[in-house]
Amino acid sequence: MKFVYSLAALTVLCPMLYWVANTFDWFSADQPKAEPSAVSLALNSCSGIADKSVANLTAVVEYQKLEIAGRRARVLQNCMNDQGFTENPAWVKATQPLAQAAANTQNISLDEAQENLKRHDMETFYPSKDAPLYWLAKPAQ
Repeated sequence: MKFVYSLAALTVLCPMLYWVANTFDWFSADQPKAEPSAVSLALNSCSGIADKSVANLTAVVEYQKLEIAGRRARVLQNCMNDQGFTENPAWVKATQPLAQAAANTQNISLDEAQENLKRHDMETFYPSKDAPLYWLAKPAQ
């Protein structure tokens, strides 16, 4: 009988202790909070704008999915340009072999493979091992 009471008490106390520990931030008190970078702030903002720009569009035919994705990418590109970021030339150079390999394996054109990589990497916050970050801050004028 004591076992049943102990189990019931643990079932109630463990979630309560977890909630208290997370509420008062006991586990991460010694870890400094990282400030978001300018590119991540701009990307978060522009990604929301791009999502809203295509929110009311629905694809009936297959090619309309590509049109919607293209519109979303164009809105994201324009917004990031307005925020002071541009396409990184080092990213373009680094992804050319990746696009060529994707084009060969997927039987698609090189332009489509590059566009697929671009649409994927436009929304990444961190550079990968294969390519640098897509966005580059525009030089001050």
